[in-house]
Amino acid sequence: MAGRDWKESLSPRCLYVYGGDVQTLSAEDLASYGGVDVATVPDPADEKGGNRFLVLFRTEADVQRCLETHGITYKGTTLKVENTNNTCDIPQKWEDFAIKPLQYPSTEPGGGENEGNTYVNMSRFQEQRDVYNIPLPPMQGQAMQAPPGQPVLFPPQFFMGGLPPNMYPPQGTTGQDAPTEAGNFPDPQQVWMQQMQFLQHMQYLQQFGAMPGMAGAPAAPPVAPPPYCSFEEETPTKQNLAEDNQPNMNKKGKHRKNREPAIPSAPDPEFGEPNQESSEPVDSSAQQENTEAKQRENAATAMIKVTNIPPNTSQDALEFFFENRRRSGGGPIEELEYDPDTKSAVITFEDPEAVKRVMGKLPLLFNEVQIGVEKFQPVVEVGMEESQEDSEMILEVRGVSPSTSEDTVMMYFENTRRSGGGDVKTMIKVEDGVFHIIFEEEQVVDTVIRKKHKIDGKAIEVCRYVRPPPPKPVPTYSNRVFIKNISEKTTKDGLENFLEAKTNILPVGIEYGELEGTALVTFEEDVDFEKLQLACQKRSLDKSYLEVARVPVTNCVIVKNISENTSQDTLEFYFDNERRSGVTGVLDVKKFDDFCLVYFEEPEAVDTVCNRSHKVDGQVLDVKVYHECLGQVESDDDGPFKSPASLEISDIDAKKLQFLIKSPPNQQAVDKQLEAVYGKPVWPKKSKSSALTIDCTLTPETKDCRKIARTWEAKIKENLNRFMDLLLVEKHTALQEAFPLVINELKSLTISNPDAVAVVLEKSNHEIYVTGHKQGVTEVSKQVADIIKRVDEELDRKKQQMQEEKQLKRYQVLILQFCKFEQELQKTFKDVSLKCDVSKNCVKFEGLSGEVTPAIVQMYEFISKIVKTEVRQFSKLLQTFLQNQPVYKYVNNRLRERNVIGVWEFSKGEETLTVFSMSDQEAVKAAHLIKESVKESPVVVKNEARPLLTSEEWQSKAKEIEQQGEGLIKIISEADKSRIIILCTDKWEGLSREFIEDFLTANTIYEEILNLETGMMRYLQMNCVDAITNVGTEIQNEKGSVTINNTGIIIRATQTGMNKAKFAIDKILQVVKKQTHTITKPGIGKHLDSSAGQEKLRTVEKNEKVVIDVSSEDSSDDNSGTSLSSTGVMRQELAVCVTPMGKKISAMVVDILELEVDVIVNPANKDLKHIGGIAKFIVDKGGRAIQNECSDYVRRNGRLMEGQVFLSGAGNLKCKGVIHAVGPVWQNGTNQEEEYLREAVFKSLEVTSGRRFTSIAFPALCTGVFGYPTDEATRVIVVAVRDYFKENSGSAVEAVYLCDVKAENVHGFVNGMKRELKNVTVKSSDQTSEWKSSRAPVPAARKIQKPAAPISAGNITISVVKAQIAKERVDVIVNTTSKDLKLGNGAVSASLLKAGGNILQQECDQNYPNGIQHGEIAVTSGGNLSCQFICHGSLPGWDQKGVALRLLRTFVEKCLNHVHKNRLSSVAFPALGTGNLGYPRETVAKEMFSIVHNFGSNNPSTSVNDVRFVLYDRDVDTVRAFEKEERKQGGAGGGGGRQGRNFGGRDQSSATPRGLMLQEPYSSDEKDESPAEDDLLPLQQRIEQRWGFSPFQQRLEERKRPDSKEAFLELDPYNQYSAQPTFHLPNAEAKDIFESKQIPGTGFQRGMITPHHQYRRSESLPFMAGGKPPRSVQKSFSSPRMDKLTSSSNWLDDRVMDHAMKIVKRDFPHIQGLQETCVASVFGQHGLRKQPGKFLQIVNTKGNHWILLSNIGWDHHHVRVFDSCYRKLNPDTRNCIVAMVPTSNNSIRVLMPTYQRQENQSDCGLFAVAALFALARGQDPAKCYWDSNGMRPFLHQCLQSESCQLFPNSRTRVKQLRSKEYEINVCTKCCNFPSDNPASGLCTECQRSWGILY
Repeated sequence: MAGRDWKESLSPRCLYVYGGDVQTLSAEDLASYGGVDVATVPDPADEKGGNRFLVLFRTEADVQRCLETHGITYKGTTLKVENTNNTCDIPQKWEDFAIKPLQYPSTEPGGGENEGNTYVNMSRFQEQRDVYNIPLPPMQGQAMQAPPGQPVLFPPQFFMGGLPPNMYPPQGTTGQDAPTEAGNFPDPQQVWMQQMQFLQHMQYLQQFGAMPGMAGAPAAPPVAPPPYCSFEEETPTKQNLAEDNQPNMNKKGKHRKNREPAIPSAPDPEFGEPNQESSEPVDSSAQQENTEAKQRENAATAMIKVTNIPPNTSQDALEFFFENRRRSGGGPIEELEYDPDTKSAVITFEDPEAVKRVMGKLPLLFNEVQIGVEKFQPVVEVGMEESQEDSEMILEVRGVSPSTSEDTVMMYFENTRRSGGGDVKTMIKVEDGVFHIIFEEEQVVDTVIRKKHKIDGKAIEVCRYVRPPPPKPVPTYSNRVFIKNISEKTTKDGLENFLEAKTNILPVGIEYGELEGTALVTFEEDVDFEKLQLACQKRSLDKSYLEVARVPVTNCVIVKNISENTSQDTLEFYFDNERRSGVTGVLDVKKFDDFCLVYFEEPEAVDTVCNRSHKVDGQVLDVKVYHECLGQVESDDDGPFKSPASLEISDIDAKKLQFLIKSPPNQQAVDKQLEAVYGKPVWPKKSKSSALTIDCTLTPETKDCRKIARTWEAKIKENLNRFMDLLLVEKHTALQEAFPLVINELKSLTISNPDAVAVVLEKSNHEIYVTGHKQGVTEVSKQVADIIKRVDEELDRKKQQMQEEKQLKRYQVLILQFCKFEQELQKTFKDVSLKCDVSKNCVKFEGLSGEVTPAIVQMYEFISKIVKTEVRQFSKLLQTFLQNQPVYKYVNNRLRERNVIGVWEFSKGEETLTVFSMSDQEAVKAAHLIKESVKESPVVVKNEARPLLTSEEWQSKAKEIEQQGEGLIKIISEADKSRIIILCTDKWEGLSREFIEDFLTANTIYEEILNLETGMMRYLQMNCVDAITNVGTEIQNEKGSVTINNTGIIIRATQTGMNKAKFAIDKILQVVKKQTHTITKPGIGKHLDSSAGQEKLRTVEKNEKVVIDVSSEDSSDDNSGTSLSSTGVMRQELAVCVTPMGKKISAMVVDILELEVDVIVNPANKDLKHIGGIAKFIVDKGGRAIQNECSDYVRRNGRLMEGQVFLSGAGNLKCKGVIHAVGPVWQNGTNQEEEYLREAVFKSLEVTSGRRFTSIAFPALCTGVFGYPTDEATRVIVVAVRDYFKENSGSAVEAVYLCDVKAENVHGFVNGMKRELKNVTVKSSDQTSEWKSSRAPVPAARKIQKPAAPISAGNITISVVKAQIAKERVDVIVNTTSKDLKLGNGAVSASLLKAGGNILQQECDQNYPNGIQHGEIAVTSGGNLSCQFICHGSLPGWDQKGVALRLLRTFVEKCLNHVHKNRLSSVAFPALGTGNLGYPRETVAKEMFSIVHNFGSNNPSTSVNDVRFVLYDRDVDTVRAFEKEERKQGGAGGGGGRQGRNFGGRDQSSATPRGLMLQEPYSSDEKDESPAEDDLLPLQQRIEQRWGFSPFQQRLEERKRPDSKEAFLELDPYNQYSAQPTFHLPNAEAKDIFESKQIPGTGFQRGMITPHHQYRRSESLPFMAGGKPPRSVQKSFSSPRMDKLTSSSNWLDDRVMDHAMKIVKRDFPHIQGLQETCVASVFGQHGLRKQPGKFLQIVNTKGNHWILLSNIGWDHHHVRVFDSCYRKLNPDTRNCIVAMVPTSNNSIRVLMPTYQRQENQSDCGLFAVAALFALARGQDPAKCYWDSNGMRPFLHQCLQSESCQLFPNSRTRVKQLRSKEYEINVCTKCCNFPSDNPASGLCTECQRSWGILY
């Protein structure tokens, strides 16, 4: 038998026994339970690694008895038992206990390996004789004959000696298969049954004197099967037999298929083939039993149990799944039993191999739920009777003293010298003082009996054990039955009719029992009990199935109506007197209150007594037959009902009764419980009562009152005891000295339910009693015990206390204090206290000596986990400021509010702040909070205001501001550096700057001279002196004055006064007219120059109040028109833009309070205190109501943070509302200033639209006291307005005014509009007054010359630009400086350092500490410049040997190679060496052009396509040299200049911008202006405008026909395409379209578009999104390559997107979607398909933006949009969603979750891929925070390695977009597009067709 098989055969006979405190257990200890052997095995449930016992029993019946009794009693302890579940625990040595069939010797010649052995394995079988008690066969035997047709009966001596050899045939054989030499005998099972019957008959003859079933002997029980039938192959289980006996049983969820006839399995090769030549008949019944047993065994091995089945699973679905071999590994199912309630099923396969396949497929998913599958082995219960020891071998011991232990008795009888005994096999304690002992050796029994015994001084009695005789069978009535479960609806007649119909016998009497639903029925004749029982099981009566039982013959009568004077003896003597009662032989008389039971020896006496009348003591007795099954049956004739007397119960626990007396809620519970049994307690008034009285509430009207009264007392006690059992009393005793401390501690006792527990103190005995319900008592008692233990330990602890002090660093002590380490320490060491002394930088431990040292170790382990982070450039001033006590407290409070632990310290001599915390995340948070909490803000003071810094007035104002800040503001004045440094907390950052700015504005005096032309000055002096004087008077309040002299008007005033004066003077100048007259009369000039002429002119001037100037030359004045000055306050519109949606954006120089708009925006501080700047002007003019409303808002909702806004009323202003927007304070762009400013503008527009206002005015937010650079702030505001209108096309806002009173701020708006918007109309900003300000002198005008065209060098465009190189927007800027890289040396280098910031010098010092050599390059970042890198170099002075020229070439080539290797596209060079180094300008120009030409020729596929030579426009000689060289290159370069370039002369890839958006040459008189918008239209639109139709569209329509075999792609005229193969235009098509060399109306030559031009969609480039186009079109339209990933300014094209989606599709094939972007983004989204499952899809919207769509993690009919820039759904996105997502009720729910915002305008593709990879890998992008700086190189690495990885997380705070939800209604007609009309539910196209049809 295989190892697994024999262990499984033994498993049903094994049990786990849990010993508890028992360490050893032997088989002898369990012999009385049938134990055979014991093994110790590990206990997996014991966390301490303990063991348990595995016990092997003789039979399964022994196992079942132990399970039914729930344990084994061993030495007075009950050991818990449990079924075995792991055959691996069965030891190998038990294999001998497994029964194996014996084998016959081989009949073949040669014998085989067992030759010479009569029986195989016989020795092993003999070893088990004592275990199984099976009679074994002798080694030889002979056949026995029997008469024909009669079974062979064996005499007793036959089977007592053993069985014949063929009783143990090979497996699968019967009698005819036995070897001939062994004799021919009947089937062994039949022989066994005959033997057992014979023994049974002999036993009955001895006991009853008759055979079983005959007169005087009861029927014999069935004979048990032979013990050798316990083989798995042959023993039917009880479950199988039950199913065979009940073929029609309907089991829940059971499914049985039609079974095919079983085919007997082939004989086991282990035993050889059966003898086919034998002519003996085959026992068909035995063979059939063997076959069925084999089938049952196969069914058991082919069964599995399935658990965790999903709800609502049908049986068919489960069956289909497990019959599908591909999905589950299963196969055809024979039977399936499914129980939905337990979510489990048992499945039987036709083939047992299916179980192995299913187990090999694990784990399994069914309906997306993992189900549990395990092999199922049905419980096998074999009906073997326990073999018992012969009673003659059992010794009975009586009279043992109760104080004598079992071990003493055991050791006494094992002592041979004293007791005569020996080794004890089993000893069982039957009862107190009585033991049964079985010895290992039988012969010692006689020896022990012969001796006298005494144990512990007491004589004991020893004798053989005599088994008691079996109980006599109880006779029953043949015509009476007892019926239960009778329905309440069943009447007596109904019951009679039912029983008569089922038995065909008339019931003659029905007597109902005491219990409801019971009755005793007497029939006229004997009843077939089994027939009646079966009939009642099949048919119900009044929906109730009757239960029928036999009625034992009774020998008892019930006697009632007894006189009170009649005693029990009188009744016994009366009924035992045959003359009086008619009978004799009374066994017993039981007297009760009102009746008596009389028992007779003979049952016949009952009928005799009941048939006679009886009278005792003058009272006629009521005598009836008493049946115990009926109980006492009451009769209404028994007299009046007498209620039971009150019951006094005194055996109640006094503490429990005391608790009930003091607890009204529990009294009510007792009252309610006793009320149910008709009892009412009378509660004592004294709490120390020891008894409780219960009154009976039974009345005669109570139903069955007599019946209830008989058991009333018992029921009362039972219910009261049941309640008392719920109560528990716990006693605690405390030491005398500890008792007062315990009582004091008890005051802090926590009792969750006071009504359930009471605590009573016995002070005299120092005892504490906890009484109440068990759960509460257990809880409180534990607390009391803990208190007592704690107090005791505290008393002992005082004797073992010690102290120790450890010196630490200051930050370590603070961390321990802030982290509350003491509390953590006391969780482990409760007796150790820790105190932190920050002043001494030490910690003090106090506690037990054995605990202080481990506590110190734990402290050092804790502080070893402290991490730190550093904040560099934390100035000395900030360090000193942070150490001030108010500031220190403020920062600590900020940390505490955010639940951040951080300790900081400063590095000596360094501007570094070190922050310590317990984790990197906490340390970084703390560092950021500290940086945000304290600010160092410099205020640059103009030269005019510098004297104020030393004035007493300023010193007083500074102190006032500091006092107002209450220690949180520190002002440092540095007059020599023209600046004021503000040190403050973030709370005062804005206000403090406003205070200072207001002071400087109100006290700084400016002086400005208005230089007018001579004639104008003369006119003013002659005619307007009084008016000018009045202007000076008007501005005296602004500390101003106005004077006029021959050179101009001098104004001295504050800025406000200056503006007012200039405005007033401008009004005067507006009325002055100027006319020019030309006089051609000869000699007029000489006449006017003469004195006479001059006098006449003066006369005219005086009389007419005019001024006449005479000039002999023609002159023109560019400033002839009079208008407002640039610094005036009247309205002047400088630029205007109307968006495609009709929204107006205007930039104006105007006072914001004078505009006619609905809403104005006020740059406010966080506290909304409008005490300075524009805010103060708004409140002053609008009234105090504005400030009051703002203060109320802050009081209710708290301070506003950066980016937040609040809309208040307008007070007395012209507008309807004022939005107070909190912008950021400029901190060099390191604190997300752009995000906060953008958010403030965005929210202002949203609030305005939400209130349905139509116009809003923005000033230059944050450019004043907040220090935001004007150009940058105005650009951000313009971009925010643009993006808002893009995302909110339906906004109510129609006009946005960008305004300020300062012209320079408005010019910033204009520049931003020109860069970021389209269709911007810029009005002349040179329209000024008649004067020119001396502060900004205007240089003489020069004639604008026509610029030369750019030069082409391969793929590179070379251009000469006259501008400042620091303002160029390129990828790389080249700079020359000294060898030590001190960037302040040299004009170009100094300008770059000033514009780029000190970061440039810091990078040079850090990366190149030793400088560089001549000709080498040092690369740094671009700092604040509009470039990515700067290439610094150094050149020697000019020499005639050529060394300098060679180094120049080397330097330029290295710069170009750097641009090329980093796959950048544009670079700007200055005129290298033409300054102090003395390089010849012509030579430098020639060499630089030559080097770039050579580089372009040698690298035709380089990414470099734009090289600029940027020259200083005032260096005339250098400009002239480069322009001359440019003209030379253009004339000789072949397509160099703009006029000379031939786009068709070279290959398309190098000569023409790659794409359809082609740019015409710029106009000759506009050097740096962008091309006209018409020149940038897609080629298709250009042709349509010129020809009136689209040849492309015509051909594409033909291709769309179903019969067309040509591929087509619809063009979206609003998108751009790059040159990648998607579809082809055939030669003939191109020839038809481009017939002429020049396309009419386009300006393009035919060479631009080749016949096989290929197109593929890519993301639109920056200038198509509204930005300024790059200088070179080739740069923008370079083909998409991986090099775009290296530049943060490059957009990702569709090739990158498709590559990323291809990787996801390969690694995660179950994810749907992932269609190519060129298909997903065509016009109308015709390429997209509906996605029935979970999908991912990147799409391009609006031609310039990547987003991700997905429904992973959401409902099937919903979708999430991951957009890193916008929060609105544009039409492209809506169309894509409708095309992909299945609809539910014609609607789709769309969620734009919280998502990280991109930090520039080119990273949308990166965030789309990052979200794609995150969702594919199971992460939610809404919860991801990526490092935007590391995303590009990481994506490049992923694409190169072809792997889908999670993007790196950011360690700093990132800006997130808010979550928004939308719902898209789908067109109800076509279901292909969103519904544009909620009323009709149709899209635009369907509305149009609807109108046509109807």
